[in-house]
Amino acid sequence: MNLHNESNSLIQENTNEKVLTALEKKIDLITRSLSKPYYNKILKDLLKTSPTNTKIIYDYIIAEQTESKHQRFN
Repeated sequence: MNLHNESNSLIQENTNEKVLTALEKKIDLITRSLSKPYYNKILKDLLKTSPTNTKIIYDYIIAEQTESKHQRFN
């Protein structure tokens, strides 16, 4: 591997870590209002193996919470 490839690999790893950390923080925010802390653990465990699926579930939970708030105000 040459220096350019090593540099690109390090940049990619750093970017991936930042994305995972950001998603982990979002998980903390959305599970704060859920009834069981177990949801937080499950989503963080899933994040380690499948960030894409975790993001999909996160987006779904956000949509559900938004819809629930919208219905309460109408």
